[in-house]
Amino acid sequence: MKRVDYLILVIVLFLYACEEDTNVQPEVYSGPSASDYFPGEIGTEFNYSFKIYDSEMSSQIDEGTRISVIEDSETVNGTPYMKMKNSINLNSLSSPLQYETLYRTTKGGNSGIYFFIDTSNISFSFPDSLIQEFELTFNSDKELILFSNPLYDGKEWTAFQFVMSSEMFNGISLSVFEVKADYDGQLEITPGYLSEEISSKKITYHIIISMPNFENPVDFTDPENPKLNVINTEYSISLWFVEGEGIVKSEGNLFAYSLLNGFQTELQDTSKFISEDLVTRSIIE
Repeated sequence: MKRVDYLILVIVLFLYACEEDTNVQPEVYSGPSASDYFPGEIGTEFNYSFKIYDSEMSSQIDEGTRISVIEDSETVNGTPYMKMKNSINLNSLSSPLQYETLYRTTKGGNSGIYFFIDTSNISFSFPDSLIQEFELTFNSDKELILFSNPLYDGKEWTAFQFVMSSEMFNGISLSVFEVKADYDGQLEITPGYLSEEISSKKITYHIIISMPNFENPVDFTDPENPKLNVINTEYSISLWFVEGEGIVKSEGNLFAYSLLNGFQTELQDTSKFISEDLVTRSIIE
């Protein structure tokens, strides 16, 4: 066979292989939408038992309830959200702790549950002198991605970021506040309102706070590549989602819980843990 014939054969085989590849269709996700894991229209109500434990989760130190009601809808910067009013009643509180959650859900294979985040409530303390000296600026996501379809073993995603940058050092940046989500798999669970096990999706959220060392904020070991001296801390909480039911259980650090629920300062105690279970629900379709 002549050399030109070899070249023609190679080209034909290459074109055929390409044609075969283009005919292979990716697997299409056909499972429940994210909206199925956070159901309900206006009038829907969820009631939870609420228990607070010490750092070892060996001793209960407080208890109460949380009532969450979908009351209305609201549009923020052109994006429509559902508005959920929450009321936490604890034995240690003289009056209920009340706050609102703005959220939206989407349908389909790449659907999600998104919480609107008001970053003005993020109570990080940056001295004005530090902001001015290092020309600090801040940028943040507008939503926290609570649920991200499709879920599969090992899936993880960045749910939220709050980034600090220094113009003085050519835009060097730091994720001061970051939420990373890990899908832990499908687990059987018995909610407080049922007597039998049902299938749930467990997701663990890692809240990572990276703060500059204010006493020695910048490392000049390499003058051409200065680095921020950072102190990292991490807090975690897990949520269990059930199709058609919503969040049926929460368990983890109380501080992490407060951050996922609108940065409630009354609950920002890093030394305590929470266990919350769905007791009753009335879902309006």
